Amino acid sequence: MTGKDARVLASIPGALRRLSVALAVLIATLPLLGFWIISHQHKSDQLRAAGELIAHTISKEAYLYPDSWDLQVARLEHIVDGFRPRNLTVNITIQDKNKNSLLELVHEDFAYPHVSTSAILGDDGIVGFVTLETTLLPMVYSAAIIGSLLLVLAWVVLAAINRYSIRGINRAVVAVNDAHKNLDRQRRYLDGILSSSENVAIVATNNAWIIRYFNYTAAKLFGLPVKAAPGLPLHELHPSLHAPVLTARTQESLGTTITERNFDLQLEVDNQTRDIEARLSIIVGDQGKVHGYTLMCTDVTAQRRAAELIEYQATYDSLTDLPNRRSFLEQLEKALARGKIHGHRGAVLFLDLDNFKNINDSLGHAVGDGLLKEVAARLQACLSEEDTVGRLGGDEFVVLLPELSDETNDAINRAQAVAQQVQLSFAQPFAIPPYRLHVSPSIGISLFPSGDNEAEDILQQADTAMYRAKEAGCNTLRFFLPSMQRSAEERMRLLGDLRQAIERCELVSYFQPIFDGQRSLVGTETLVRWQHPANGLIMPDAFIPLAEDSGLILQLGRWVLEDALTTLQTWMSAGRVAPDFRIAVNISPQQFRQSDFVGLIEDALVATGVGATNLCLEMTEGVLLDSTESALEKILALRGMGVRFSIDDFGTGYSSLAYLKRLPVNQLKIDRSFVRDVLDDEGDAALVETIVTLASRLNLATVAEGVETEAQYGYLTRIGCSGYQGSLFSPPVPQQVFEANYLAPTSVALNGA
Repeated sequence: MTGKDARVLASIPGALRRLSVALAVLIATLPLLGFWIISHQHKSDQLRAAGELIAHTISKEAYLYPDSWDLQVARLEHIVDGFRPRNLTVNITIQDKNKNSLLELVHEDFAYPHVSTSAILGDDGIVGFVTLETTLLPMVYSAAIIGSLLLVLAWVVLAAINRYSIRGINRAVVAVNDAHKNLDRQRRYLDGILSSSENVAIVATNNAWIIRYFNYTAAKLFGLPVKAAPGLPLHELHPSLHAPVLTARTQESLGTTITERNFDLQLEVDNQTRDIEARLSIIVGDQGKVHGYTLMCTDVTAQRRAAELIEYQATYDSLTDLPNRRSFLEQLEKALARGKIHGHRGAVLFLDLDNFKNINDSLGHAVGDGLLKEVAARLQACLSEEDTVGRLGGDEFVVLLPELSDETNDAINRAQAVAQQVQLSFAQPFAIPPYRLHVSPSIGISLFPSGDNEAEDILQQADTAMYRAKEAGCNTLRFFLPSMQRSAEERMRLLGDLRQAIERCELVSYFQPIFDGQRSLVGTETLVRWQHPANGLIMPDAFIPLAEDSGLILQLGRWVLEDALTTLQTWMSAGRVAPDFRIAVNISPQQFRQSDFVGLIEDALVATGVGATNLCLEMTEGVLLDSTESALEKILALRGMGVRFSIDDFGTGYSSLAYLKRLPVNQLKIDRSFVRDVLDDEGDAALVETIVTLASRLNLATVAEGVETEAQYGYLTRIGCSGYQGSLFSPPVPQQVFEANYLAPTSVALNGA
């Protein structure tokens, strides 16, 4: 019972006392009032009836004797005497229509008079009046007597009510108040028990899911005052309660009652996220009837944090926060399973720090631990998000490279490239105050999946390969399988040779002429070849990808650009090419992405003295789309100087009309794969014709690559292609051959290949 209920109950005796007084007043007044009204009405009716009889009789006389009826006093007295009330003392007065008295039978002056007047009618309407007057004094006496009796009766009734009813109710109220106080004490005692645990919130509802009980822990947990919760629907306490309450109510509506339901919540308490285990159960009364529901919430944040910490300590290295052996093997097992299902090739790199023991022993474990932390951070920095770095213990680290490629050789190359990137990152000293330490890794590499090998086997293979790397010397890497090792060694040798190729002047430029529709030489494309001292002439497909993976493409690309411009300047100075002769140079994505790309081109032009209008830079669609805004800025800057741009292999990439409209390029080069089958494949023919038409509409030049036959040339000429390049005219040739065959004091038209 609430305090309001108690106050209402305590007010009942006073209200009943007031009610009994009102009842006594009614007893004392209502009967008396009724007596007076009835008696008064009865007396009025008697007077009125007698007056009307007298007036009616006299009216007959007035009709018979209109001129003399009012002079017959004796007759009037006789009429009055015959019809006056016998049980009342009355004064009777007869008047003419002018209120002149004709007859007065007055007995006395009455106290409390009561009068009744009736009209006498004649031929001319009302000719007089009959007035009867009596006294109400007998009624007053009677009313006084009756009122006295009623007052006595009311007092008796009031006394009886006060004696028996009010006192009984007072005793009941006192008993109820005592019971309420006892229940309140018990409630506070129970609430104290329920609130004694700070981590348990208890909410109780009725069978309509309206909250009836809400302890202090619940108030703290849900951020709601204790007194504000009762009366609210349970699901309004928190959004995450909607689903379990709705499920329980749905089951209830279907006739299925689950006595208990467990679920988890996350609540914001004091700006901290708390993990809550909740249990929703029913309150069952007699005969299995559901009286309500209880929600008990336990804050398990500390327990879960402790469990997470234990799990973290079991799966992660405490020094570097990297996955430990157990965690790394779990991730390797998952990657191995995916690789077997999808045919992906991955790799494990096993790293051991060279001479770490000397550093640890000579400088102390604190410095050694600091170095291990820095190594972990540097490994993570030079790998992608898909890769995993782990520490097995001591100075041994492992790297998981999942899904490198579907092709084994490509996976080998990619794994080796990552290992080399790691080696390169270790080239910089590690700052471990007050020291700057140099340390290198020996790396073993094992690819997977391989036969029926499990994760432990793959890790062991990488470990074995790492020891072979150790045996070969510091800062080296080895693959586990001999076939893989041979392939990697060949790639490493080729890369090593490529690093020296520029210094040794082993790179040579080849030139392929470009002709217009009249077979006039209008320009050339510069293509690089590698004249290897042992392997002979190496085509760009064999070493350009290697240069791009290793970063040598920047140095190689600059050499090609400078050599092409130097050669062109030589030809122009000798007058062997026309002033508008253009030389095309291929630009790699890495070159174009350089922040100082525009400056590098400008410097090369200035250094060689070649005009910007004589240079055409060729790039693939992917380069331009990689960062359109940045590409636009660079192209606009170089176009402002006069440099021309050509999109190489157009049609094999994105072929977006949107970027063609935005980027101010000058030329589209139709890929040789379309030109080759242009006469036999309707699709290729339609595509080539579309490209030429599109370029014409956008005021762009077109150059067809790979033109090999006269028929191809004739078709391309008919559809409006403006430039041609291919073996029909000339394959790429060395500088001396190009100069001898195609250059003269003036440009000449050729009649064939």
